[in-house]
Amino acid sequence: MTAARVRRLAWSVGGIVLFFAAWELAAIYIESMNPRADRIFPSWSQILTTSVRELEVFVPFGETGSGYAAALDVLVHHSLVTLRRVLIGTLAGVAVGVLAGLAMAYSRYVFYLLNPILNLVRTIPLLALIPLFILWFSGREIGIVLFIAFAVFVMIFIATYHAAENVPLVSRRFAYTMGASKRRMFQSVVVPGMIPELFAQIRIVFALAWSFALGAEFTGAQEGLGFLMIQSERFGFLGRVVVVVLLFTIFAVIVDTLLVTLRRRALRWAPVHA
Repeated sequence: MTAARVRRLAWSVGGIVLFFAAWELAAIYIESMNPRADRIFPSWSQILTTSVRELEVFVPFGETGSGYAAALDVLVHHSLVTLRRVLIGTLAGVAVGVLAGLAMAYSRYVFYLLNPILNLVRTIPLLALIPLFILWFSGREIGIVLFIAFAVFVMIFIATYHAAENVPLVSRRFAYTMGASKRRMFQSVVVPGMIPELFAQIRIVFALAWSFALGAEFTGAQEGLGFLMIQSERFGFLGRVVVVVLLFTIFAVIVDTLLVTLRRRALRWAPVHA
């Protein structure tokens, strides 16, 4: 590891430590002013002990277990449920969005057909559609996955089309000059040329997919991290809410790290866009 990377890592770790220290100092100050501070601004010591253990209340009726082991089982179960929804919804949305974006960039007829839809969906606040999915699916699994897939599709559809359009015109003309057909030019020039920019957008979408999942699980889901969060917030258990937020953050960071590693291995030839 080079000295420059060590310095960057040190500054990053320092920023995280500073955040946690500032939170802890704020919790200590609020506790000195308000005896109910644990319900308003809990300290990290309380969050990582009492708040975690309190999650045992979500153990399904009829099952036994108490303490940290039961709380851990709850977190693992609901984390896996949310992770499954995010992966299925995001991968489906990316696949359909890329295909639609490529078709729109390749064919003028498809462009004329889909461009009005593109201009419409890009203006819609995606989270504003949650009430529709509540009415249509009533919190069922298929509704949650479809909402994530639709939100991801909209973003990837737009990103794919613009990534294809941003491939330099001179590169396309050069391919035509060399005798390439439109199909050959698209396969050999446009698609490889758009991949770096598209990969950067996919990285952003995977980060936002956790927010889409959280919003979707607010539609009445009976499982998932969003379910734990909304139930904890409803009864004022802020520490439990922070635990769920930490889990969302950890999972998002892990997935983002995997995507960055994949990019470095698969696209060593490409400039870095993100």
